[in-house]
Amino acid sequence: MTPRRKALTARIAPIAVIMMTGLFLGNMALMIISLVPWFFLAFSIAIPGPRVSRLEGEIKKGALFVGRDLKVERETTIDHGMGLVVLAESISPTFEQRDGKAIRVLWKGRGVLNAPFNYTIRPMRRGEYEIGNVRSEGIHFSGLFPSDQNVWGSKRSLHVEQMVMRASEIRDPRLESRMPMPASVMSSHGAQTTNFLDIRHYQRGDQFRSINWKATVRSGDVEALRPLVNEYEREGRRKVWILVDDSERMRVGNEAESAFECALHAARALSDFYLQRNCLVGAALIHQGRCQLPEGGRRQKIMLADMLYRADVKGSSGSLTGFVHGHRGHLQQGNPLFIIISILDRGSQPELREGFKELRRNSGPKSRFLLIDVDLKNIASRDEVESLGIQLRGLEETPVRGRIKKLGVRIVSWEPREQDLFQVLLTSRAVGGEFGS
Repeated sequence: MTPRRKALTARIAPIAVIMMTGLFLGNMALMIISLVPWFFLAFSIAIPGPRVSRLEGEIKKGALFVGRDLKVERETTIDHGMGLVVLAESISPTFEQRDGKAIRVLWKGRGVLNAPFNYTIRPMRRGEYEIGNVRSEGIHFSGLFPSDQNVWGSKRSLHVEQMVMRASEIRDPRLESRMPMPASVMSSHGAQTTNFLDIRHYQRGDQFRSINWKATVRSGDVEALRPLVNEYEREGRRKVWILVDDSERMRVGNEAESAFECALHAARALSDFYLQRNCLVGAALIHQGRCQLPEGGRRQKIMLADMLYRADVKGSSGSLTGFVHGHRGHLQQGNPLFIIISILDRGSQPELREGFKELRRNSGPKSRFLLIDVDLKNIASRDEVESLGIQLRGLEETPVRGRIKKLGVRIVSWEPREQDLFQVLLTSRAVGGEFGS
């Protein structure tokens, strides 16, 4: 027996019982009352339930980034029956519904019904998501029959990446000089600096303007036709290490916006900034030990973006000190700028302090250290009371910051929701690339 026949039988049975009771007792009132459900049942059988006959549309998508809107437009046609029609699509909770909803209820009356099914969503977290399956349910107006359910469309994968902060607005060289930069590295190749090194004899390939005519005449070597040229020091490519804290304490916040997500956002922006300025950039997840060694160029940009995109908090038992010991050979090369992105509090202070000590021992004498402290005031707080409590805790942790600063580490506090990272770095006390207290 089909579900429709079962439902019909279940509805007819009580009506028939009422009518037979009226006939048996000779009660005209019961017989008349039983006729009303019969008429309603006959009317319900004559008019079938609604059914969606067409659901078409597209997802207008270019590059999909966190915080950017995604518009979904569909058109449905219902040309059969009468009743309620429910259209619904399953959306990940990390998507914020901006304009419209991913569920719509329609009433199908007489005639053909054409209705839009549009909504706009905004991804709040990077990752791989699926969208595209729309479930339709046609409910008979009488409620006497089972609903008609269908699934439309096929699943489509959405690749959501983190929005990259840009520093293109920095046009004044005096402002850009405030950005923390690694110390200069001397090399046998690279661009010449203005630091004089030596005077030597001319060699094939030397620039004409580098000839020192006065020194050549005074040397008395004019007859040999070997002029003297000025030799200047050559600058090597500067190196930057970006170390991201991936411990459990970085989970603070909600699923869509946590301290770890903000740290990855900052790491991606800083890596692009330094790669554009011809630096060798490397990145690492401290507790997992995953590392991308410093390189330059477009390929390194893609490799770093992929590494940060796939990163997650693993709750590993590693530490900054352990990372330094494991990668000592790479960290000792040159005088890099080390950027550590973490949360500075009483719990993390001992680990960070020991880690910075190891970094100092295992890096060049001119290495520089920057700690970006992800401020929790606007991420972890749900109301004004919690926000005030976090601010009071920050006042108690002032001595903690002092212990880290004594190691020669520059500390920058960053509130992701309210402050632009590059503006924070520009306005902090670092002039000409030198680090303040």
